[in-house]
Amino acid sequence: MRFTIGKRLWLGFGLMIALMASVGSLVYVKVQEVNAVQARVLDLRVATALTGDALRTDLYRSLSALRGYMILGSDELKEERAHTWEMIDTDIAKMQEFSQSWTDPENIMRLEQFVQVMDEFRVAQQAVEDIANTPEEQPAMVILFEEAAPRAAVMLGAISEMIDQEKKLEATPERKALLAVMADSRGSLAVGLASIRAYLLSGDEKFIETFRGKWEINSARFATLERNKSMLNPVQSKAFGRYVDARAEFAPLPEEMFAIRGSADWNVANKLLGSEAAPRAARASEILHEMIASQEELLKADAEELAAGSRYLVNIVLFSGMASVLIGCVIAFVLNRSITKPVKDMIHALENGENDLTMRVNEERKDEIGELGRWFNKFVVSMQDVIFQLRATSQAVASASTQIAASADEMASGLQEQETQTQQVAAAVEELSQSVTEVAAK
Repeated sequence: MRFTIGKRLWLGFGLMIALMASVGSLVYVKVQEVNAVQARVLDLRVATALTGDALRTDLYRSLSALRGYMILGSDELKEERAHTWEMIDTDIAKMQEFSQSWTDPENIMRLEQFVQVMDEFRVAQQAVEDIANTPEEQPAMVILFEEAAPRAAVMLGAISEMIDQEKKLEATPERKALLAVMADSRGSLAVGLASIRAYLLSGDEKFIETFRGKWEINSARFATLERNKSMLNPVQSKAFGRYVDARAEFAPLPEEMFAIRGSADWNVANKLLGSEAAPRAARASEILHEMIASQEELLKADAEELAAGSRYLVNIVLFSGMASVLIGCVIAFVLNRSITKPVKDMIHALENGENDLTMRVNEERKDEIGELGRWFNKFVVSMQDVIFQLRATSQAVASASTQIAASADEMASGLQEQETQTQQVAAAVEELSQSVTEVAAK
């Protein structure tokens, strides 16, 4: 097989093209991988982490708005909480969209748990909002307003009626003492009722002590009235009967209210917030923390993968550059030995063999230079044959020229003799003509 210069050039440049194609393919594949990782980092990992942070912020913002509404009862805070839940729903939808590309199955399970907990959290918050700032929010207050206060009003009305009647009666020392008992009863009841309200609102136990002190006074005065009820007129007796019935119904209510207010269940909204809403908020926040922590770990892994991809690309570029230089040097060296050097040798041979048709160039190579040498040698041989033929022809022409010159000399001598003989014949003819003329004249 002839390994021609063209094949060598094709082989050299083919190697270069193959190297560049291989490097380009490797770089393209790696760049695609790096782009995929980069897109995963920016569009998935970072976006998931940011959305998780936003969810956690909105979660606590909704709790803050709910607590504010429980304290202030402002409709603006209700609207703020509703708007926060709209943002939460939007972020959850984003997370569910991101989850389709998540690579960790545990995060998908965490998101499902998070959505379930958030649904429960929404229901719990709504229950708190519905009962907050309503009479049903504080059961002790319900007892106060629906049971204790009406009975206290009956008691105060009855004792006031008794006092009014007493003022109309003759002011004896006994009746004055009875009037003072009635006044103490009304005063101790009024102060005791105010102490109940103060404790239910503040939770300060000093108001319990105040009530109990006043109730003890009221009980003592009630006992006095019981002993002296014979002194009452019919109107007072009837009013005292109402007072006795209302007091009997009222008596157990303060301690019941105190017990409820002193328990953890004194405020239904607070109880729901602490037992239903807050724990679910904590659980949702915990799940978000786990998801964000997982995304951060995955983000670190992706960052390491990006760094490794960058190092790989740098190494590929360096390797391809060095390989290209090496292959280029090898190709240049091979082409120099296989093309440049033989051509220079041929030129050198031709320069040294000027006018020497016996000179021959190397024709043993199997490439175009060898073929050029063979055709050059054939050309020289042909030229040598032509020169040999020309020399033989020249010699023949020279010999023929000599012969022709000798023949020409001989012909010139013959012609000269013929001219002489012709002149002699002409002279003889002329003499004959003259003789004929003379004979004719005679």
